[in-house]
Amino acid sequence: MNNSIKKIALIGMYGGYYRGDYNPGCIMICLKTYQELEKRIENCEIDIFAIDNKTQNDEIVKEHKNGLNINFFPARAGVSLLNSIFSKYDALVIGGDVVWSEYYEKEGKIFFLDSGSFLATEKPLVLFNCVHRFNSVKTKENLFINIEKRSRYIAVRTDFFKNELNKIGVSNVKAIPDPVLDLELKKVNKKVSKKPLIGISVSLKLCDPLISVLKHSDLSKFDVCFYPYSRQYDNHITVMKMRSVFGDKFSYILEYKDPVETFEMIAGFDISVNDTYHGTIAALIQNIPFVCINTEPPISSRITHLLKPFKLENRIVSIYPEPGESDIETSNRCFQEFNALISDPPRVDNDQLKEVKKLIQKHFDDMAGIIKNGSPE
Repeated sequence: MNNSIKKIALIGMYGGYYRGDYNPGCIMICLKTYQELEKRIENCEIDIFAIDNKTQNDEIVKEHKNGLNINFFPARAGVSLLNSIFSKYDALVIGGDVVWSEYYEKEGKIFFLDSGSFLATEKPLVLFNCVHRFNSVKTKENLFINIEKRSRYIAVRTDFFKNELNKIGVSNVKAIPDPVLDLELKKVNKKVSKKPLIGISVSLKLCDPLISVLKHSDLSKFDVCFYPYSRQYDNHITVMKMRSVFGDKFSYILEYKDPVETFEMIAGFDISVNDTYHGTIAALIQNIPFVCINTEPPISSRITHLLKPFKLENRIVSIYPEPGESDIETSNRCFQEFNALISDPPRVDNDQLKEVKKLIQKHFDDMAGIIKNGSPE
């Protein structure tokens, strides 16, 4: 076994789409990956690099967040960094969220490894950590073929995405549950209250539809608190709009918390209502009953695939129109789904969650094995 120090770079979207967004899910993926690789590789140095899509500076900027030292790099410099700073590492662990997108391809193709000189090298090792992509892979087929040629390990988060890659000839790919499903958080003691507490956080684009639903829902047996989950989705504006409509009927948290604190806050609710992928995971892993509002097409939805192992994929509020459904019909269906779930919200079976966690642990075992010895453990 090679006992020399392994230098590893975690490269991804760890500050949200823009530096400073600090989307909780992005930070949690980074935190989990860092912890698991550090645990498995005794002699290692791990540096974290996050893409910054709005900076006008050319320098790498260092920040400290939730115990992580993050190096933010300009998006336009990403490909050149493959051939300079990143070439000096033993392994590049890329991704953990939606990195293969049209947006990043336009700004700089680092997440597609789109550099002829880099593709011609053998070192450093390249591993992809449970990434996801919304758009069709067919229009960027050549980039995904290059990724397979240059990578020792590719993990994606859904069977749907895995199958899409298989269709264009990318066979060296695994579908692995999101690593945050195995995140360990401290136990949160709930406050004792007369009524069950519902915590609600949705993006600004869902604010008006949710207002319509809540106006026609009887929530008198609950206490309701609106809070901002993520800066990335303008959640604080949603909270302020809700307060302007409902006033002292509900309570409101206006200030964003740090990502870990946000996850822990969700543990204090009796029911969590959220329209984000990781917001749903935050409730799921802390055994909180949840109502998930899904905005993606069911066939490719991350939420659908997230809940499949628990047989809960149909117990969601889907605002994505069904075939032939009018706007009014969609609205009425969402109202019915929301009220049915609020009265009987799903929660995850612990035995099923344990099985999912085993897959995630094997995923990190395999990555660590490749970094240490060149092959999965």
